[in-house]
Amino acid sequence: MPGRDSERRVDLAKRLARKGPRKLLAIDGGGIRGVLSLQILGRIEEILVKESKRPDYRLADYFDYVAGTSTGGIIAAGIALGMSVAEILDFYVRNGAAMFDKASITQRLRGCATNTTASRSRNS
Repeated sequence: MPGRDSERRVDLAKRLARKGPRKLLAIDGGGIRGVLSLQILGRIEEILVKESKRPDYRLADYFDYVAGTSTGGIIAAGIALGMSVAEILDFYVRNGAAMFDKASITQRLRGCATNTTASRSRNS
């Protein structure tokens, strides 16, 4: 599974016990355009790696809370798992066409409608 090894995961209890302001990352939706958000987040991650002098530094190390809507939620989940932006971008490249194919969604909805109609016919 991509993301962090268990020994490198963020300790949630320690993070929540910490005093002071919190950092929130909120990522908007937008379908496959989430790749644009990933480009920006990738640059932020590069800066954080350079400043921390830790090649394994991730956005999950910096932000206390990560949330998103639609595709932003998918990106937020990857960040929360400790995935690098490169790993999340790779996920989008491999799976984006299937996730955001409107024809595929329409076909699936038609399939559900057909199955529901057939089920009603059998039960009548």
